[in-house]
Amino acid sequence: FTYADGTPYYLMAYELDWLFALDWQNQEDIPKSKQIINTISSRGFNQVVMNVYAYDANWGERDKIDPRYDYAKPTVFPFGGSNEEPNFDKLNISFFQHLDRVIAYLNEKNVVSHLMIYVWNKNVNWPEASSAEDNRYFDYVVKRYQAYPNLVWDISKEALGYGHNDMSYISDRIDRLRSLDAHKRLVSVHDYQYCSNFPEKVDFISIQEWVPNLYNSMRGVVKKYPDKPIFNIEHGGYDQTMHAIFWGAYADPLECLWRNYECVFAGSYSTYYWQNTSWYEVVHDIEKLPTEHQPRLDWYQRLVEFMEKHHFERLEPLQSGFTTYALHDKQEQQILFLLPENMQMIAGGIDFLQGKKVSVSWMNPFNGELYKGQVREKSGAWMGFRKDDRVTSPFCIAILKYE
Repeated sequence: FTYADGTPYYLMAYELDWLFALDWQNQEDIPKSKQIINTISSRGFNQVVMNVYAYDANWGERDKIDPRYDYAKPTVFPFGGSNEEPNFDKLNISFFQHLDRVIAYLNEKNVVSHLMIYVWNKNVNWPEASSAEDNRYFDYVVKRYQAYPNLVWDISKEALGYGHNDMSYISDRIDRLRSLDAHKRLVSVHDYQYCSNFPEKVDFISIQEWVPNLYNSMRGVVKKYPDKPIFNIEHGGYDQTMHAIFWGAYADPLECLWRNYECVFAGSYSTYYWQNTSWYEVVHDIEKLPTEHQPRLDWYQRLVEFMEKHHFERLEPLQSGFTTYALHDKQEQQILFLLPENMQMIAGGIDFLQGKKVSVSWMNPFNGELYKGQVREKSGAWMGFRKDDRVTSPFCIAILKYE
């Protein structure tokens, strides 16, 4: 991803489906929205995956939620009436006036709104697909929000997953959007089945992939679409520090961080989920929680800082023989290696390193500490750099420079 002026944009997203619901009764300001946006933007997150509207979800330990943070079944509704008794003949302008303030503040903080126009699994009472009422809502959203410079369109979360429509409906929505959007904002669909069938319809590929060996899967997608950015919008890692809101494949904070790194080293972008903000529970004042209940957002800040420092836009995934996951910067003659937990050395061989002078430094991605290691002339391709004893983190990064 790159801005129009050529500046690289390293995407690190944060899922906040119910962001629209915070402060909606406050006609003057959005203090809770600002608080959580300030927190995540200060930690390097520069895109928020959000719904225009969501109602409820059929999961989670509801009895453990502090009522101050519970936004399930909001009384606000983008149409006339309510979600239970909708009047699709009209739109609720005050709803969109509030959403204006949220997206405008995201823009102030240089955070992109990845705006999902629909969602089918959050109990929303939508008008019939392709009806006049459906088209009115869709057109209005596109016309109203297209001019915000911090906007990326997503037709629907899990667009084909719940029997609401088919691929032809999604294609029709994309065509309709592009005919209305004079600013040509980027478009994607939170559905890999659709993106893989119609890659020409989207500007970047969104994929939801939960498999255990995430790196290999994401490498395959990156190779398949070399001309488009790849965004793993939901990789099965849902960080849990308190009670559960969604029982996904992975909840351990360490494993969630590792899966984000797997996406990055495969050459793709990723999304972070914290269970107590990503759905109908939104803890807006994260930093006021007891330390043991706070998510480790600082880990992701270091990830972003590291990838920006090392020019992710220049890095190419590399794996040769027995080597671990790596990213290669040919311009700087540098290779970054991601060593999983319990891996003791950079093994394997890389042919073009023969006869080169090679130096290795080791980084703890949890605290950012960097340790200078060996420097040596290489007579063969085999590397065999043993992990520095000073690195005690569960996994680490090795920075290899050659000349």
